[in-house]
Amino acid sequence: MSTSVEIINNPYLQRLQILINGEAVSVYSGLEKFMDEPFVYWCDKILPAIYAELNSSSFSLHFKSSKEETDIMRAIAAQTPYCIQYTSSGFVRKTTLIERMANLNSLIKTNGLKGYRQQKCTAIFIVPEKVASLCSELKQIEIKNLYCNVEIVAITYNEFMQNRLNGDITFIICQNGDQNIATENLSLFSGFIVCIGQENGFVEKIGEALCYETTRENLFNTIFTCFIVGPLGKIFTQTVEGLSSDIKSRFKDDVECLLSTSLRVIPKPESLTVEVGHSVQISFDADIDGYEFSKTEFIFDSKPRGIIKCNGMRVEGLKSGSATLYVYREGENKPCAELVYTVIQRNRITELCMEENKIFLGEGDLYSLEYSFQPVNADNVSEIIFETEDDSIVQTDDNGNIKAVKTGDCVIRVIAGNVSDSCMIYVLPHIKDIIVDESDVYLAPGESLNISAKPFPDICIDSKLKYACMDVRVANIIGTQLKAVSIGETVLVIQNREETITKRIRIFVGRKKPSENKSTEKKGFFSKLFG
Repeated sequence: MSTSVEIINNPYLQRLQILINGEAVSVYSGLEKFMDEPFVYWCDKILPAIYAELNSSSFSLHFKSSKEETDIMRAIAAQTPYCIQYTSSGFVRKTTLIERMANLNSLIKTNGLKGYRQQKCTAIFIVPEKVASLCSELKQIEIKNLYCNVEIVAITYNEFMQNRLNGDITFIICQNGDQNIATENLSLFSGFIVCIGQENGFVEKIGEALCYETTRENLFNTIFTCFIVGPLGKIFTQTVEGLSSDIKSRFKDDVECLLSTSLRVIPKPESLTVEVGHSVQISFDADIDGYEFSKTEFIFDSKPRGIIKCNGMRVEGLKSGSATLYVYREGENKPCAELVYTVIQRNRITELCMEENKIFLGEGDLYSLEYSFQPVNADNVSEIIFETEDDSIVQTDDNGNIKAVKTGDCVIRVIAGNVSDSCMIYVLPHIKDIIVDESDVYLAPGESLNISAKPFPDICIDSKLKYACMDVRVANIIGTQLKAVSIGETVLVIQNREETITKRIRIFVGRKKPSENKSTEKKGFFSKLFG
């Protein structure tokens, strides 16, 4: 079984990572010399170095970088016999170098930043005499923004040999098959050889020069690819890294996105304060729309340990103190987020008790509910609230002051956190009248009578009636049973409990009730007179 090698290159940081069978190479490895070098330096040197590292063993290679660099490494791997398999992939953050350069320019322009300097780059194009007409076209190339200014110099081969111009990057333009002839007199040449032929793409590395073949129609696209692989990437990285510490601090997220090849993780904690024995929710968003993290994509650690723990969905408080939650994406050894949690020991209310569990009120009545709680020194007393089940029947405020609105029944709850108690409120109409059968009662001494009286409406808040005789020497009443005592006259008073409604019945003891026949005879007499 061949060895698996993975090369991960961040072209925007010019930083390299090499994994052999999933393990990072030792700091004492001979491969360490490539880690902070640009791609164009090591692209043809790294595979022989890996082969030596593996004691001349063949290997399969997975290369992860930008499209321009994966295309180059694919061609180099195909020319390397001990690299028996090549695969490649791009980054999750697919922002190209050109887009990143535009974003950096926008950041500088929009915010009026001053902590940077414009980098100038001279690109020399050497053109064969037979295609000298290309010089005028090449001079029209313009690559310029706030921090980058590329000066184009296009001359023929003979002019170059006479003047020996020096530039930051050199391009040799030639016909396919002439690349060796074109470079044989240029010692220590580094840069790009662009051969006009029938194909498009990277071909090989000759010395320190990257050689591309291109059609005449695609010439300028190929040249632009060379700029991306070469000087533009270097200029972009140096500009970002050269920003002042103040700018990097103020625009931390923007700068991170400029250089990052992975998603930026945006933690969304419900709260950074959690109680002992309780938990708060945590979730994570990506800074790229439409991307959703899986639940198993993160690994969590905390320091000091024993204060909090996280299962990926909630952070639980274990004991009082402060701890930092470190969030890692699977396979990464640098945390993508750090959150400082404070764990507190609360003295919360553990018991709430309403003084009454059943209260009867009349429509429009006001009442203040009484309650108690434990422990008496609880720290969340201010969080106690009252809630009504139906505010069309009973209304309440947060202090337990209630108002009976209309007839019905309703539950009122007192709540503190997850502790509560309740009381049932019954709302009835107030009494409007007392209905009695007679207004006068005639009794003989010692005679008894049950008094018939009832409230109206039948069911009301103060339906219980009370009875009293004004002169108990004449008559007395117990409950509703009236008893004549001695000859005389008195008054029976009937009232509701609140004494808002009163009815009076005259009591005559030892006196006969007036005869009804007499009035009937009179009526008949007048009928005869006026018949």
